[in-house]
Amino acid sequence: MSTYLKTKKKKKKKKKKKTKKKKKKEKKKKKKKKKLEKNTEKNRGGMELCCTQLVLKLTLE
Repeated sequence: MSTYLKTKKKKKKKKKKKTKKKKKKEKKKKKKKKKLEKNTEKNRGGMELCCTQLVLKLTLE
């Protein structure tokens, strides 16, 4: 009995492959995140411009 156990090979666990749906969802999430980051950067730039313009206006007056 003991020799039988020793010779018996262990089964390898199969890695679950990501389904297409999951991959698509992840891609969408990444795209959304990128878009959000881009928008915030744009807004920041706009805010800086507004602030500098305000300062210029105030200094000119």
